[in-house]
Amino acid sequence: MWAFSLNQKSPINRLFSLLSLSLSIWISSLMFAGVAPEYEISLVWRRVAVFGWSTLYSFLLHFFLVLFWGETILKKKILYAIYLPAIVCIAVFSVIGTIANSEYQLIQTYFGWANLQVNSFWNTFFNIYYMTYSILVFGILLFWKFRKNKKEEIRVLRIALSFIAALGLGAFLEIFLNLIIAAKIPSMAHLFILMPLSVLFYEIKRNHVMPESEDLKKVSTGVILSEFEQLRFYQYLSSLFILISIVYMIIQTILLQDHYSSVQFSLSLLVTGTILLFLPRIVINGKDRDNIMLVTVNISILMIMAFLSNQEIYNYAWTFPIPIIFISILYNKKHLLYSVASVSVLGNIWLMILSKEPHYRNMVLIYLPKILFFIVSAFIASYIHKVYLNRLNENESRIAYQEMISRISSSLVTISHENQKECFESILEELGLFSNAREAFLVCCGKENRSIQNIYNWGIGGNPIDWELPPEVSEYKFDQFLQLMMAENPVYIEDLNLLPSDFDWFKKMFHPSVTSLVAVSEIREGHLYSILGLNFSNPIHPISIKEMRQIMGIPSNLIADGLLKIENEQKISFMAYYDALTGLPNRLFFFDQLDKALALADRTEKTVAVIMMDLDSFKYINDTMGHDAGDLLLRRVAETLSSRIRDYDTMSRFGGDEFLFILSQLNNQNEAAAIAEKLLQALVEPISLAGEKFYITGSLGISCFPGDGKNGELLFKNADTAMYVSKGEGKNRYTFFSQEMNKTADEKMQLSNELYRALERDEFVLNYQPQTDISGTKIIGMEALIRWNHPEKGLLPPLDFIPLAEDIGLINDIGKWVLYKACKDNKDLQDRGGPCIRVAVNLSVKQFSGSSLVDMVKETLYQSELKPEYLELEITESIAMGDFTDVQQVLKNLRELGITLSIDDFGTEYSSLSRLRHLPVDRIKIDKQFIQGISKSTHDESITSFIIALSKSMGLKVIAEGVESNSQISFLTEKSCDEIQGFYFYKPMEFEKLLDVFEVKA
Repeated sequence: MWAFSLNQKSPINRLFSLLSLSLSIWISSLMFAGVAPEYEISLVWRRVAVFGWSTLYSFLLHFFLVLFWGETILKKKILYAIYLPAIVCIAVFSVIGTIANSEYQLIQTYFGWANLQVNSFWNTFFNIYYMTYSILVFGILLFWKFRKNKKEEIRVLRIALSFIAALGLGAFLEIFLNLIIAAKIPSMAHLFILMPLSVLFYEIKRNHVMPESEDLKKVSTGVILSEFEQLRFYQYLSSLFILISIVYMIIQTILLQDHYSSVQFSLSLLVTGTILLFLPRIVINGKDRDNIMLVTVNISILMIMAFLSNQEIYNYAWTFPIPIIFISILYNKKHLLYSVASVSVLGNIWLMILSKEPHYRNMVLIYLPKILFFIVSAFIASYIHKVYLNRLNENESRIAYQEMISRISSSLVTISHENQKECFESILEELGLFSNAREAFLVCCGKENRSIQNIYNWGIGGNPIDWELPPEVSEYKFDQFLQLMMAENPVYIEDLNLLPSDFDWFKKMFHPSVTSLVAVSEIREGHLYSILGLNFSNPIHPISIKEMRQIMGIPSNLIADGLLKIENEQKISFMAYYDALTGLPNRLFFFDQLDKALALADRTEKTVAVIMMDLDSFKYINDTMGHDAGDLLLRRVAETLSSRIRDYDTMSRFGGDEFLFILSQLNNQNEAAAIAEKLLQALVEPISLAGEKFYITGSLGISCFPGDGKNGELLFKNADTAMYVSKGEGKNRYTFFSQEMNKTADEKMQLSNELYRALERDEFVLNYQPQTDISGTKIIGMEALIRWNHPEKGLLPPLDFIPLAEDIGLINDIGKWVLYKACKDNKDLQDRGGPCIRVAVNLSVKQFSGSSLVDMVKETLYQSELKPEYLELEITESIAMGDFTDVQQVLKNLRELGITLSIDDFGTEYSSLSRLRHLPVDRIKIDKQFIQGISKSTHDESITSFIIALSKSMGLKVIAEGVESNSQISFLTEKSCDEIQGFYFYKPMEFEKLLDVFEVKA
């Protein structure tokens, strides 16, 4: 029964069950044959036993063949051959009476009826049959022993040894004792065969050889007994009836010698057990099956009560329905419990009525306690059933909830921005079905409470929830509702129809059948983060509300964590692919998009243009107004420029003040030029920062696919090259890349390499241009001007290599050399008897930004032995207007050394007069472009006059640079300019010629 109940469809399970059944028939039949009162009855049981011992060996061989090689190797002919000896034995020893009776020699012994084996052909046939099959089984075990590992060898060896012991003892007792010495001992072969079968059962059960049915693995919710467990209950109940029938027959037949009544009663129990055994296989419908079982059990109870009522045993066995009453607790429905209790009560009332007890009082005293006992037992069983079922439902509900939470947690582990909709909708479905809700919704709020970012919903009717704010609803009212969600957490609305008319818009968002709502709000960092809600078609009981809070609490927290995970994922993605300042794609994203655009253009035979833009004068504004203003400027420029490109073009911030553009699907370069012109025009309007207006221009370089390159890196490089050409040609323009530019770039690279070696080879020289008073009669100073004496190109001016030196980081080394050389030459001039005048040295932005400038100047003065008052440092206007606090402090520290300071090229940049007033400078140098405009441009003359007047009002000296004509001298004299510098009096000259000017011996 155990093997068959595990899996009725498995061949191994069926064969082992048949094997056990054949042994059971053999043992039970021989037992009845041994204790039979007459020869004829014993003979009948002997012939019944044939169905057991004749088939046992065929089943055994078949079982091992299937166990080790499977059912597929056994064809029909082989199966017929395996079972043919068993069929012959059944025919000879049982069915054919004339032959069967002659094969038995029964004698009465002290132990009961025994059979002396007859020396006949058929007995010899059986001995050969069972010995042959036993040897085959043993051979299979030995063959399999050498095919398996060590553990399998031990298991197979145990089974083999048990078969050897069983065959040896069986042969000794059956052949030696009965045939040789004619000992009159009943057959015990069936007992010895139990040895290998018991070992086989142990190994099978221990190593899980018997496959289990999938029904065993199914878990039924909401029921005490699953479908499979109910079938097993039928098997156990039927086995109980059959066992009772057999035991009762044995007791009555052997001990009480009551053959007729015992057989009649036993057969009735046997029929009942058989009905219960085959009922699940005949009746498939569960309800009909239970009803038939209920009727069968109740009839059997009445039958047992009727049969035992006139016997003395009933005084002790009248409580036999009680176990059935309490077993009925295992059924969800109470039909069996109440029916068995009712039948037991009514049966005892019926027995009481039919009782032959002459005294009514005695009759009542006998049966009334029994009736009351059954009634009380039924009430107790009913109460236990109710409590047990409630606990079962609670446990199953708790398990189901934990499984739901586990599924929600598992789905949130893999949640991302791409699959969040599917993930949240499946979670809402899980929660809605678990809670028997009509609808479920999730509202994801922004950082501001009235902001709704996403809505996810699920509904049985498929009706989506619309959380769009209707036009007639003010933000104030909607904000009131969201504030309510924060204050009353959770929110329970028992009946939506009872809401004020102001919330009619809220009712319309749900299905018409929805009457009540429960919502849990998740509040993070002081603002409404999410709302998880369930809508029901019926009002919720207060107890259910508390359960809903508990049910929704954990999912709400998990969902909020999932939303936070998505937010963090988006932040990380944004940081990886977008610029944090402007929100534009970064370099990584740019090249990814460029690769896609190039692939598309290659298929469609279109053009792709890459534009590199650099903002002119951004560094000056950034240094003047500070980094915060510079960042604001970049954001505004990004917004302005992004609005001038097409939807399918890409704009990226490359870094600093550089922007990149991808112009996709162009027909020709003219379209790229048109868009570049739009970008330049977008910067025409001034940008206001901190109350001041700034004009920004841009320099653009353009490279086109496929002519200028067929991969992203090359197109970028060529656009960058073209952009620098635009800068060199005057800025505020665009330039298309050409192959000649690569030649220029190569030359620049070669020049960079040569510039590194120029200091080592002492290729730099200083020229000096004297500075005079306005009359030109007295030299009051000189400016040190660096030149590069290139071995191949000759003497190069500063503009040819100083910007390059700044780009490659050599400016500090060159500047330090210039400062020392100028101080040393000035000291040398003085030592030779020349005048004590100042020497002016220019400082670049790169030098000024260094933290060791003051220390470098102090060390240079010390090494050259030049007094500080004879050194003047010239700073550009962009330096002066930089970070005011730092500039003022550095200039103050330089002034404390005793040197003088001047602002070079004044008027070319954007100066703040309020800042200029606080700078510790001594002199302002007017840029030569304004001086050269004198007598040619009234605009330049006005600027020059304004600078001179401004300087005078601030107590500063003024020096004019680039003076070349008498008209310029006259104008400057008229405007009270203090000093001049230019070709009109002196050109830049070498130090040796300067000695001649001062008439000093070299």
